[in-house]
Amino acid sequence: MDKTNYFVEDINSLVNGISNPLKKVALIFEFVKVKVKWNGFIGYSIENGVRKAYREGVGNTADINLMLTSMLRYAGLNANPVLVSTKNNGIPLFPSTSGFNYVISLIETPEGNILLDASENYSSPNVLPKRALNWQGRIILKSIWYVSALPKKASIDFKSINYKINEDLTISGKIRNRLTSHNALSYRKEFKNFNNKEHIEHLEKDNGEIIVSSLKIENEADISKPILMSYEFKLDNNIESIGDKLYLSPLLFFTYDDNPFKEETRDYPIDFVYPYLDKYMVNILLPEGYEVEALPENINYKLPEDGGNYSYLIKKNGNYLQLSIVFNYPNSLVLSSRYQAFRAFFNSYIEKASEKIVLKKI
Repeated sequence: MDKTNYFVEDINSLVNGISNPLKKVALIFEFVKVKVKWNGFIGYSIENGVRKAYREGVGNTADINLMLTSMLRYAGLNANPVLVSTKNNGIPLFPSTSGFNYVISLIETPEGNILLDASENYSSPNVLPKRALNWQGRIILKSIWYVSALPKKASIDFKSINYKINEDLTISGKIRNRLTSHNALSYRKEFKNFNNKEHIEHLEKDNGEIIVSSLKIENEADISKPILMSYEFKLDNNIESIGDKLYLSPLLFFTYDDNPFKEETRDYPIDFVYPYLDKYMVNILLPEGYEVEALPENINYKLPEDGGNYSYLIKKNGNYLQLSIVFNYPNSLVLSSRYQAFRAFFNSYIEKASEKIVLKKI
């Protein structure tokens, strides 16, 4: 941690004239991610030494994050290493050499702590890779104290869906999608090597008779911003026509086939890794010659003790149907003692999201 001479010249050049502490953090964090690549090995002890890792441009998690911490300290920031345990290593109930197997970096600021892991290309401040999200870590100072390693801020998946029902009962429209925090990190990792054609094929896969066009994706490389995606689509065979009535699930292909939590009881927690917020805003242009006969009932379902909630609000506005669905789960874990309530909650959400609207021919 005290070795600095191997990076002094580069860091001086990098932060020269920068007085904003958060700007320094961003510059040094991105510099380390580009300078030293992770070799796939984890640990809290350096493998080949920070000096060699810096020179050769590759190292384990300790090489990278201890180097990062040292650079942040050199730049005048209150930085310290934090020992954590990866998920496959379990939860340490007391300090031991085997209880922790990973190290990240922490900066204390007046606005709160910032956790960093430069071994993950697509991580950002307080958005750690999934492998490091496991209960809490121990800050190594003159004394030792705990810090939560779990995210406090929900990762958002926001979809804006605008479409119309054509005379031939096909559906055409446009979708905009915004992903933040860990949702954006996961997206960047999964699709980093995809070209435009492969992205379109992925969007079309298992989503019925859909044709996707005009795909645009923004901020793939800029981790400080959310992923923004937009595309046009045409969908066939998604409307059921019986007599003079049309039946349509307004969320189209954004629904679950069934509840993934099928067990009646559960002995272990459900680990969602991070809190999340899914939101849908849907605008449907009604076809000429039809009127609304039946809409799903509006609902606001809440779990006790701020355990999560979802809302379903639909209304007719002129020639449009407007739907808003929000699913909010502010915890990363569902304890086994709350499984039954959560299972019923999630099942209700799935059923509600799949309910159909009924249009009648005038």
